[in-house]
Formats: sequence, structure tokens, C-alpha cells
Amino acid sequence: MKRFIVCLTAFILIICSNNVLAQKTDKKMDGTMPFKAMYSSDFKIGDSKYAKMILDVWKDWDDNQLTRHDYFADSVVGIFPNGMVSKGKKAFIDDGMKYRSSMTSVKSSVHAWVPLWSNDRNENAVCIWGTEERVLADGKKETQDIHEVWWFNKDGKVTALRQWVANFAAM
Repeated sequence: MKRFIVCLTAFILIICSNNVLAQKTDKKMDGTMPFKAMYSSDFKIGDSKYAKMILDVWKDWDDNQLTRHDYFADSVVGIFPNGMVSKGKKAFIDDGMKYRSSMTSVKSSVHAWVPLWSNDRNENAVCIWGTEERVLADGKKETQDIHEVWWFNKDGKVTALRQWVANFAAM
């Protein structure tokens, strides 16, 4: 697991340090990429205040305090790996609180995060990778690796979250 974290961190640092070069190369190729991004492929490093907000949300999740911060837009949409979609601030928070109540404790660890600015969409986003260790109400313990992308509106509120999970074998 430590090797995975070190490799992931090194990979992200290389990507971040080569961000400008990668974008120039991408633009220089002028449409010769084998896929067109559905959202965007023109990013630069964004404002770290948005990463801080998402780290706050992760801490709120661990502490079972989902209403501690008011970071969500009224129209927020959450798309989760089990197929569930939450639309609207009330549903997003209520669904989160209902799911969180099925756990007696949660401990998250964060591998990396990257605040991003989409040049062509004029939007901020944050990507975050981590691991969640949780204890369910019946005492069962679970661990999942998580990747999330959070998007923000011009007012600095979260407008969308998309989450992916995986269960990696111990390394």
C-alpha cells in the first residue's frame, strides 16, 4: 500500500509539474488525439481554496457532521458508484446523512488532491483520491479506495460530485 501511495504521489507531482508542457503538446496536436473529451481536456492547476473545501467535506463525513459547512449549491447533483443520483441540496444532504447513519465510524485517509481550472469551461473542479475505512452498524469493517471529482459554480458552491470506488487487494 505504501508503494502505491508513493507511486501515485510521484505520478501526480510529475503531471502537475508538466502541466504547461502537456497542454501545449495537446493543443499542438490539433485534434489528432484518439478521443475527444466529453467535458474538457484543457486544464491548469486551480485555486487551492476549492481543495480545502473538499477536504472539509471529507472531514465532515468522517465526523458525521454533514451540515457543518454550507458548500453546496441548491442545484447540486451527486452521482455515486451504486447508481444512485441525488439532485438538489436537500436530497444530496438527506441521502448522505441516511447513508452515513448506516456506519458507526468512518476514517478517511487522503492520497492526493488536485484543484483544477477548466480553461474552456471556465469552471473550477477538484479531484481527490483516498481510502475510507468504515465500521457498519452491525460491526462489519469495510475499506474502499475512492476517487471523486467535485465541480464548482461561479459563486464557489459545489454543483456536482461524481464518485468512483474500488476494492484493491493489499499491496
